[in-house]
Amino acid sequence: PSHEVGDGMFGAVNLLRRLELDPEVTLRRASARFEARFRRMEAEGPVRGLSGAEWDRRWRAAKAAEDGVVLEGGSF
Repeated sequence: PSHEVGDGMFGAVNLLRRLELDPEVTLRRASARFEARFRRMEAEGPVRGLSGAEWDRRWRAAKAAEDGVVLEGGSF
């Protein structure tokens, strides 16, 4: 149920505070990383209708590109 998901979110916020991390800043950075990865996926072509395997391949390639990693097959 949704109230349990909400409890989990509050738990995550409390963990961030204990780690002395600002929850809002942390979420904004994660959102920016997600958007950058998604844009890299779109750079290869439309994402609508991709198979699960192709979606996963593009996502891994976009994530690896953040770290400067070159995956087999020449992706990013």
